Amino acid sequence: MTDLAIDTHRFVKQLMESGFTEAQAETLADAQMQLLASRMASKEDIRELKEDVSELHSRIDAFEANVDARFKASEASMDARFTAFEASMDARFKASEASMDGKINALRSDFSVLLMRSQIATGAAIITILSFINYLTG
Repeated sequence: MTDLAIDTHRFVKQLMESGFTEAQAETLADAQMQLLASRMASKEDIRELKEDVSELHSRIDAFEANVDARFKASEASMDARFTAFEASMDARFKASEASMDGKINALRSDFSVLLMRSQIATGAAIITILSFINYLTG
């Protein structure tokens, strides 16, 4: 039990002045002291509490370190996945761009052929018309 620095003599004296007998006052004072002592923390209680708090702080620190390590690993994994995805998309875009360039060049070539054929047909039509006009005027 913890020693308390309480003036029990004064407490007993006040109770007796209020009408308690000396035996009643002393019994009440003892009961009050036991109640207070049972509710007071001893030095051992405080030391154990400090140890528990210290252990709890250590466990929280370990937990934070674990969470930080997992977060950093997850972040590195996500960075690597994003970099790989970005490289994949760049490659697909370049392949698509090359395919489109090939198709555009093929269309240009087809258009050039059609233009030449059109020019040849137009030239032939003009020659035919001129020949016909020459025949009529001739």
